[in-house]
Amino acid sequence: MAGYNLRQGLGLGSLLFLMHWVYGEVSVVPRWVVQGAPFPGPHPFPAGAAIFIEMITGVLMSSKREVTSHFLWNWFVGGHCAIGLYYFSSFLGFTCGLFLGVYIMSIWPEMADRATSCSPVKTLLTAMATYLFEMLFSVWTTAYNFVPGGTLTREGTMLLMMFVIFNIVRAVVQGEGRDPKAKKSRHIAFTNLDGTGVFQAFADAKILLILILMIGLGGFGVRYHHRTRPQPQPTNPKEFTSLIWTAHFMYDNKGWPSFERAAQMLEDTGADVITLLESDASKPYLGNNDISMWLGERLKMYDDFGPSTKSHTWGNLILSRYPILRSEHHLLPSPNGELAPAVSATVNISGSPVDFVVTHMGNDR
Repeated sequence: MAGYNLRQGLGLGSLLFLMHWVYGEVSVVPRWVVQGAPFPGPHPFPAGAAIFIEMITGVLMSSKREVTSHFLWNWFVGGHCAIGLYYFSSFLGFTCGLFLGVYIMSIWPEMADRATSCSPVKTLLTAMATYLFEMLFSVWTTAYNFVPGGTLTREGTMLLMMFVIFNIVRAVVQGEGRDPKAKKSRHIAFTNLDGTGVFQAFADAKILLILILMIGLGGFGVRYHHRTRPQPQPTNPKEFTSLIWTAHFMYDNKGWPSFERAAQMLEDTGADVITLLESDASKPYLGNNDISMWLGERLKMYDDFGPSTKSHTWGNLILSRYPILRSEHHLLPSPNGELAPAVSATVNISGSPVDFVVTHMGNDR
């Protein structure tokens, strides 16, 4: 029984972390696979709607226990899509992210149902310890130069992903094993209220889930008009103004979010091209905030974000009142310091292509 409790605790904690890490906001997966323009991959708007749809699909699939507990569904779909999301970029990586979203939502009832057959204290303690360990590990992979022992986990996101998905799949596939107490106490978390079957709670709520889906997609529709980008008419087409700022993830010196204050300050400058350093807040410990998408809509500017969130940098961001013709994201070598992200972009300023280069050197020790 102790081994079963440990296995389920590791699985539940890893599932909680994976949900928070990759699906804490619908824009995170697009930011994991972003590349340079003109084919950067799916933009969070409207690609985030596809993430939402697939997660609802996973909830509906959760009633098919013969599928969600099957060896192939867990190891093949869950495992391979997690690896694909990490290694692939652009639309191929995004597709893996969609299927991974279906997978993790489909196994939630199975995972929760098995957790109820365990010792509550031991299982939940293990789950929370696992969640916190994995969260700290995700910080260490990028902040290795500022934390004790960080060099051991330098750029180790793939190790974290393998550990997380192994714990999840192992907990779902192996199940109760030979423990008679576990088998006896199964099927209590998601049994129908009338007791007619198991795992049907979500299947019987299709109308409610579809209603939630329509409301969520309606939110994307309401935001559509915010995506318009008016073309400025400069008094002198040979002149432009630019600005660079270390945004510190849009938190002020007291640790409070300062999105609106920062946007107002940037707007007041009247800069035509804005570059922001330390702008990758699409991480769970930074709030899963998509600074690029929000500022692009708020300031009505074109935006380009890179390198990707999974690339172990603190991120670069370019905002432009003029169309961005093309861009390329770079990872500059830094064997003894923080990885240095860079973006080189060409902006069409009143018919003249102008090249911009922005980088964040981090530290050198």
